[in-house]
Amino acid sequence: MPLFAATQGLLFRLLLHLSGTASYLGVFVVLVLCGLGLPLPEDVALIIGGYLAYLGPDHNGVSSLAVMMMTGLAGILVGDSIIFRAGRRYGNRLSDSAWFGRIVTPEKLERSRAFFELHGEKVVIVTRFIPGVRAVSYFTAGASAMPYWRFLLFDAVAACVSAPLWVLTGHYFGGHVEVAFQYARRVQGSILCVAVVTAAIFALYRWRAMRAAMAPTQPEKTSKAPNRLMLAAALLGAAYVTHHLLVRRPGALGRTPPVAHPRVP
Repeated sequence: MPLFAATQGLLFRLLLHLSGTASYLGVFVVLVLCGLGLPLPEDVALIIGGYLAYLGPDHNGVSSLAVMMMTGLAGILVGDSIIFRAGRRYGNRLSDSAWFGRIVTPEKLERSRAFFELHGEKVVIVTRFIPGVRAVSYFTAGASAMPYWRFLLFDAVAACVSAPLWVLTGHYFGGHVEVAFQYARRVQGSILCVAVVTAAIFALYRWRAMRAAMAPTQPEKTSKAPNRLMLAAALLGAAYVTHHLLVRRPGALGRTPPVAHPRVP
């Protein structure tokens, strides 16, 4: 992925030229831009933040790993809140426009509101870990009149996992930060694969539910199979992630010759 590698290199060089408070501010700004939907890798910014904490204040880094984690969390929540508020303010206006109104009709907005009323928490948590889908989902959550406190609560729950995880990853790998980037790409790819499979299974479940509604004389025949199918898909997804990360490439991190970034005196 040449574009991803170029963006990763640009962020690395940009943030590495900062120091002290400017480093915290740089990571914060990049994460806010990620929340607004710009094609910037959020996990890479957080990993670089952990790497800056690894370098320390005496080597063009930052002094506190904990503050970098809090900076990452704050940047994520601010960016997500902005895109949510944008959806709240401008989402309904899309259906009034001549061109976009043909796609986002009032009926679709009403169905979206009903969907987020039932599944909003799950959507907010799951899409937090799926790049490219996150901003659209959070904009839709705002347009669907999901309460802001509810959105922020579950977004914070998910962000309290992702932000410390990636910052700690960058700090742990330290001088071999390229290995951390490779690990992040592998994790994101696995999550995306599982999400696509789960979405396909959910679509099949909805389709079968519609068929069951049109054929009420056979409720038992169509009600249990989709549940078993969803459970099987979840188990297969978990097995795939485990196999891909821990079994298929157990020595991948060791086999990849990293380019060390020592602490320059």
